[in-house]
Amino acid sequence: MDIVALDFSILDAIRENVANPLLDAVMSFVSFTGNAGAIWILAAIACLCFRQTRRAGVCMAVALVLGLVIGNLALKNIIDRPRPFELREWITLIVPPPGDPSYPSGHTLAAFNAAIPLFVYHRRLGALALTYAAVMAFSRLYLYVHYPTDVLGGLILAVICSVAAVVIVNAFYDKLTYRLTGKDNL
Repeated sequence: MDIVALDFSILDAIRENVANPLLDAVMSFVSFTGNAGAIWILAAIACLCFRQTRRAGVCMAVALVLGLVIGNLALKNIIDRPRPFELREWITLIVPPPGDPSYPSGHTLAAFNAAIPLFVYHRRLGALALTYAAVMAFSRLYLYVHYPTDVLGGLILAVICSVAAVVIVNAFYDKLTYRLTGKDNL
């Protein structure tokens, strides 16, 4: 079985064995909160507002920007993969059809780009964010707008961007905040 056939078999199994009206509503809502990375951008901004979560907020913002540039602006346009519902025209979507290419999943990428750094610095909040990120990633499969390999690609790229963000922020945060304020740890 090739990878595309495997992708479709997973999507079809979800549609045939998991889909129901309650999950339709829940998954539509969860996916909606991730449109344009909205909930994750708000989470990063909220973290920036409090001294004890500020470093995590900076790291989340850096990871989100890296993911946007690499995943959404570069890879999506270079790879230009059609979405699963575009190849299976008989599929009826319960959400508005996304207009951008499929790979990688931008929702998954943004979700884990925010959740991973939050987990690095604040385990409890991060665990909640990781759980929500996982549900959001699943919602993209449930809604038939991404292939499993799109979600996996988004997750892998998020890990790379998040690790890079943690390294960058840890290397420069203390020096930068001291220069800006004359105080340690803004």
